[in-house]
Amino acid sequence: MTAQSFCPQCGKVRLTGAPFCAHCGRQFGPGTGPSAPTRPRRTGPRLVGVLIVGLLLLAAIGGLSNAGTTSGAAPSATQTPQPTPDYTAARYIDPRAIASDPARYRGVNLWLQGQALSVEQHDSGTWVQIMAQPVGSTATESIVVTFDGKATDLIKGKCYQIYAVGDGTSDVTRTLTGATNTVAAVRAYRYGSAPATTYGCAAPTN
Repeated sequence: MTAQSFCPQCGKVRLTGAPFCAHCGRQFGPGTGPSAPTRPRRTGPRLVGVLIVGLLLLAAIGGLSNAGTTSGAAPSATQTPQPTPDYTAARYIDPRAIASDPARYRGVNLWLQGQALSVEQHDSGTWVQIMAQPVGSTATESIVVTFDGKATDLIKGKCYQIYAVGDGTSDVTRTLTGATNTVAAVRAYRYGSAPATTYGCAAPTN
């Protein structure tokens, strides 16, 4: 039985005496004789694997490049504005109770009355220190009142009725001594003039 020869390039059976491979076109030299049967090389899957790895590397490099060139911070979530409380539903709270336990009245719709000890205008709003008076008493309690908007008609030394929501505490620095005290704070949403007396502001009537 005549031994078959195979093309050394593609591994296909070589026709006896043919100068070229009928499958891949490889030219056989003069000394090329029958070759031992060999298992054809399987290059297809390996080539596909190399291509896949190359594509994955390109995708990874592209992702890193985009991550490095992205500018600006991620957009922050839009804050929903809080509805303005109903001032007719506000409760009178003794300022001494607010001062003793500010956390208890955080978020409570309330009203106060007293004299504006100091008024400060800031870019973010107005800051007022009110000497709030209890009902039926001449004593006063320091309460910090903040306004989100500018309340330019507030005047130091005048008496006001303040409608606000409890807002925890705020630090107050004394002008003369430089000492800092933590006092109760409220965030105002409405205000109006309050009656004054010879010695200051009239006490509120509950």
